[in-house]
Amino acid sequence: RAVLSRYEAEASRLVEKKEGDLEANKTKARNMLFGVEYHQAKYGIMKPSDDFWTLMNQRTLATVRSAELLSTNLRYVFIAVGLALLLMLRTTYTALNDTLGGSLSTVYAHISRIGNGDFTCTLDTKAGTENSVLGWLADTQRRLSDMTAEHVNAEQALHESEQKFRATFEQAAVGVAHVTPDGQFLIINQRFADIVGRTIEETLQCTFQQITHATDLDTDISLVQHLLAGEINNYAMEKRYIRKDGSHVWVNLTVSLVRGQAGAPSYFIKVVEDISKRKEAQNQVTLLNTTLEQRIADRTAQLETANSELDAFSYSVSHDLRAP
Repeated sequence: RAVLSRYEAEASRLVEKKEGDLEANKTKARNMLFGVEYHQAKYGIMKPSDDFWTLMNQRTLATVRSAELLSTNLRYVFIAVGLALLLMLRTTYTALNDTLGGSLSTVYAHISRIGNGDFTCTLDTKAGTENSVLGWLADTQRRLSDMTAEHVNAEQALHESEQKFRATFEQAAVGVAHVTPDGQFLIINQRFADIVGRTIEETLQCTFQQITHATDLDTDISLVQHLLAGEINNYAMEKRYIRKDGSHVWVNLTVSLVRGQAGAPSYFIKVVEDISKRKEAQNQVTLLNTTLEQRIADRTAQLETANSELDAFSYSVSHDLRAP
């Protein structure tokens, strides 16, 4: 580096020199800067740098080639892993498809329909998929569809039964009532209300004790207690109800008890038949019998009196005939 500096300083001095042959000085300066010695000196300075950059290039190239090799190997590894994942996904898809028995969207659609209560859609399953999810869904759908049909039929039968019961209850020729164990009316038909001389609404505000004739109440309550105690299954009696206008009506009462699942008393079923006309006829027959019996007794007494008088007269005549 000192040699180069000396050459450059000398060439600069020659160019700047004002004395002598200027062109010769410039030529000498040019020869000094572009001569062999200058270039050899410059080469000696630049060669270590060139060797350094050559070594750096070699190392960089080696690093690049190593990176390329690593990249190629990683690419092959990624390709192998990708193929393995694809194979695994394919195997998983096949296994999942066999387990589901169909596509995931098909299974989801059927689950949604069943979850929303739609059991009308028939699931067509392929042979051999009976033990798959879709096969189980098809079996569940059939069962639910059958249960739904049975439920609808049962509801229809219950509705028809309720209609028949209601028609029988409302159109019965006798009075029918449901009564709580403490005597409160729950439901009654129109015939019952007519018998007790009240509207249905008025009767539902009463207890059977309130509209029973005082003379018959003790007997009725006693039979109710025997029924609640389980000593009898039902009872029948003739009693009188007090109508709204204060008159009374004779009825033939039949009572049975309905118990709940635990055996506790639930309500009474009371059936009443208006027997007022029969009672009136019985009273008339009784009165007629009493009248006839009284007439017979009077006629008998009259005959006995006549016989006594006849006997006295016969005795008197007989006595008179025997007299001298």
